[in-house]
Amino acid sequence: MNEKGGINDDCIITKNDDNNYFMVINAGCKDNDLKYMNEHKNSTEWRNKDISILYNEDNSLIAVQGPKAQTLVDSVLGTSLSDMDFMTSKVMKYKGETIRVSRCGYTGEDGFEISVPEKLAVPFAQALETGKDSKGTVLAKWVGLGARDTLRLEAGLCLYGHELNEDISPIDAVLGWTISKRRKE
Repeated sequence: MNEKGGINDDCIITKNDDNNYFMVINAGCKDNDLKYMNEHKNSTEWRNKDISILYNEDNSLIAVQGPKAQTLVDSVLGTSLSDMDFMTSKVMKYKGETIRVSRCGYTGEDGFEISVPEKLAVPFAQALETGKDSKGTVLAKWVGLGARDTLRLEAGLCLYGHELNEDISPIDAVLGWTISKRRKE
């Protein structure tokens, strides 16, 4: 949130441990987000903390959404992700490279976002495209942002740049449930 109470971005933050967080920011907001974080990391509230920001431009983010998302991602990774709770992530290896798999969804369905090194983006996407279930049925089809928007609207989910922006507060966007009691008071 900004000083006016508007929303700067609808990024996702995952706590790796007490001193390390992983954040996915929107590509369209990255310059503003990074500027904001760098300006505020030395504020009075954070002055005695050792804060560093590492921005990784070398990874691509691939989203897999839908009722067969886990089966598909499991088949490509060769492991089961059934132990992952919603809004958690884990670091794994794929073809000898480090990837991060986050279980999250923005369509009202189960889903994953997989952060892969750029050199693996096309091969990983191709593996998803040909992933099959135990009966040999192809599990995925490529869709565009229009399909995503239709599903997220049906599920009542907000998206930055549409229902959220720097001039719309969480209350205006009917997101009061996301604000802690302490902040509301």
